[in-house]
Amino acid sequence: MREDEALQVEDVSALLGVGRNTVYSLAKSGELASYRVGRKLRFTRADVERYIEASKTGGSPASTGPVPVAPAFAATSSSPYAAAIPEIAPAADPFVISGGDISGDIIAHAISGKGFPCSRAYLGSYLALVDLYLGRADAAVVHLFDRKSGTYNIPYVQRLAPGVPVSVV
Repeated sequence: MREDEALQVEDVSALLGVGRNTVYSLAKSGELASYRVGRKLRFTRADVERYIEASKTGGSPASTGPVPVAPAFAATSSSPYAAAIPEIAPAADPFVISGGDISGDIIAHAISGKGFPCSRAYLGSYLALVDLYLGRADAAVVHLFDRKSGTYNIPYVQRLAPGVPVSVV
């Protein structure tokens, strides 16, 4: 395997002997350098080896770039949702929101108003979570009631999107 060959989350998980969630957490925190190809997270063998060496010495792995920091929130628009959408540089790929709830339209409109390309996939809540798990969506708007626990959404997220780092709002 070449040093610059793209590794998937599953490959890194096997190399490090950890679960997928740990790999996602390491990438999100910047401890393990990563990059995206579309919506897929990728790693180079050199970055994984750098991470392993740094963990042996107790140091911080040398990153190939700056660790991304969440941008400050801005409320420069007259939209009531402007304060919830950060000022960010537009991406080439659209941010995909899956699910049929109208809240997805409101969020998509607010994101698009900031110059960030956004698209919608109008599917039921169950299929929206499947889209999220398969990487076809970046966010899902859902309303699924779990009779067993008497709660909404969380049990379904746990069952349908294992290993996917998500925030439930």
